Amino acid sequence: MPEARDAAPRSASRRHDAAELAKQEGLPVEIVEDLYESNLADLGKEARVRDFLPVLVENRVRRELRRKKRREAAPGKEPSSAPPS
Repeated sequence: MPEARDAAPRSASRRHDAAELAKQEGLPVEIVEDLYESNLADLGKEARVRDFLPVLVENRVRRELRRKKRREAAPGKEPSSAPPS
């Protein structure tokens, strides 16, 4: 049962990590928290060593957020609604 005892501090730590990442990336905390928790769950499923999960999750989330920003900022990447000529 040590996991239940550690759940609250880890949760507070995850919220802090997500908030810092949101601040650095200039995005709403809620969006980053959701992405952070989702990635943590995905990576944590099969992790044998959990000590470095926060670092791995932060890097993965940061990469995803930057990819999303590039896609949104890229001109001409949206499908055109105009008929082909």
